[in-house]
Amino acid sequence: MTGRTTKGNNAVNNFGILFCSALLRARKLLVLALVVSLGVMAVSIIAASSGQAGELPEWASIKLGFIDRDGSPVTKDMASYLEDELRMGLVTTKGADELNRDLLDKRISGVAEIPKGFQDALLAGRPKPVELTFTDDYANEAFVKGNFGTYMESVSVLSAAAGGDAGAFEKMLDETDRTQPTVERARKDAKTDRRESEQESYRFMLGFFMMFSFMMSIIIPQMLHVDRLDGTFRRIRASNVTPVEYIASIACIGFIISLLIEGPAMVVWHMTGTYSGVPLGVTVLMLFAFAVLLNSLGIFLGIAVKSFSGITTVIVAGSTITSMLSGAWFPLEMVPPIFLTLSKFTPQRWVYEAIYSYDKGDGAIGVPLAVLLLASLTFLVLAGIRFADRKAGDQALAR
Repeated sequence: MTGRTTKGNNAVNNFGILFCSALLRARKLLVLALVVSLGVMAVSIIAASSGQAGELPEWASIKLGFIDRDGSPVTKDMASYLEDELRMGLVTTKGADELNRDLLDKRISGVAEIPKGFQDALLAGRPKPVELTFTDDYANEAFVKGNFGTYMESVSVLSAAAGGDAGAFEKMLDETDRTQPTVERARKDAKTDRRESEQESYRFMLGFFMMFSFMMSIIIPQMLHVDRLDGTFRRIRASNVTPVEYIASIACIGFIISLLIEGPAMVVWHMTGTYSGVPLGVTVLMLFAFAVLLNSLGIFLGIAVKSFSGITTVIVAGSTITSMLSGAWFPLEMVPPIFLTLSKFTPQRWVYEAIYSYDKGDGAIGVPLAVLLLASLTFLVLAGIRFADRKAGDQALAR
């Protein structure tokens, strides 16, 4: 029992020493990773905010004096249209003189006066115009006149269909749902647009995070390559340090880099309440699986590739090409079918596959997660085989 405890303590001590050494060697890259995270996160949140529409349309704040000299069902319907559907503030309790004073003092945007006999004239096919008075509020004037025109077109159609029959006209007026968007629909549209903008910004942010994580994973094969050249790798294998302890200490640096790139941004994004369209836990899980794959690839490259230029080429080309093919830069709907096929061989595509599954309503992440972990295992097995081959070669040379 004591022997096992001592062996365990030695493993922990060995790992701690190697990890601290690797941490010091990668300190500049760790700082860069944090800067990248905060920078991309800031750009993404700004992009999401710039695409947000307001909660209420601008016209909802318009105050309009409303003088109804006809008092007919159609003028009451008109007032309901302006108040309930467009949410204008109608001032109906004041006379014409008071409303004109309010207009001059800019307490209201304009005055609408409905002439007497308005409905009768409409049914007779000779509609009387609504008198609209504005001062210099040109934007609201154009909007109000446009909506009055839309309303008059719709009730003129109903009047023609009623054939001058007031009862039939009023019945159709009660049953008709005009096509002018209501504020409730506008609110829903604005909310939908905002959520879509935030969701696209979130995915844009994840795409850049994965690309930078891919590029910065070069620290793992770089350390392995340098240690192999200066003999550290050989001395470590000859010491009581196991290959697992040595490689695990370097792999931890890769995880820390991924955490620094993605972690702060994920926390800030969700603290601000910005919409992502996917649970935070799912994103964290898929990015962790992505980091495992990058570490496994880095270990394989560090052991299998002889030159640092070769390692650099693979990492830079791999991060660029896979980001392009996976849909991180532009939607896959825009690309030729061959791109869709090739994208299945990129790790980013499987991260997106899990995230997009929430758009479909199924939230299926099992297959994407399994693909990433299986690819990671493949690289680790290949690295182990290559490591065993190198060790056998070293032993042969020693004999």
